Amino acid sequence: MRAACCAPFCRRTTDAAKLAAKGHTEWLCQVHWSFVPPSLKRRRAKLRRMAKHTMDGGRLGRIDAADAVLWERCKALAIERAGGV
Repeated sequence: MRAACCAPFCRRTTDAAKLAAKGHTEWLCQVHWSFVPPSLKRRRAKLRRMAKHTMDGGRLGRIDAADAVLWERCKALAIERAGGV
């Protein structure tokens, strides 16, 4: 089974099983991911590193929530830039 890029009208796909193994349900292809500013990519990477090393459940929940918000911002920016906005 294949998972399509989140950007509308993009025909790129990836293996859905690999995404599920990493705990992801959505994906941006490399072309659309390149539209995301490096500052947002760094912030999201930092949050993911923090989550990896956190044992406190309450803090982990806040980190996951912040990561979800950043993912939505990354996805929105990529889609806007792909559409020329």
